[in-house]
Amino acid sequence: MAVQAKWRRDGKELFFLDSANNLMAVDVDTSGKAVRLGVPHALFQAVSVQRQAGAFDVTADGKKFLINSGNQKEGNEPFTLVQNWPAELKK
Repeated sequence: MAVQAKWRRDGKELFFLDSANNLMAVDVDTSGKAVRLGVPHALFQAVSVQRQAGAFDVTADGKKFLINSGNQKEGNEPFTLVQNWPAELKK
């Protein structure tokens, strides 16, 4: 079962999670009349990935990944959002 597929910006590669939490990639060729898919291959295992809340994202070039491996707990833990932090560094 593929989960939350993400495209590389140029559309030549598709990334997805398989059922064993491996981050997979498959080459996509759209140059002809039909779409041709390569053989899916594992890039790495996404340890402790949280599939329910945006499991992963990938940079436009397909070279860096952000994996949601946070510990989901019930409760009201504080969350701090700092906006315009570069300006604070200049002070």
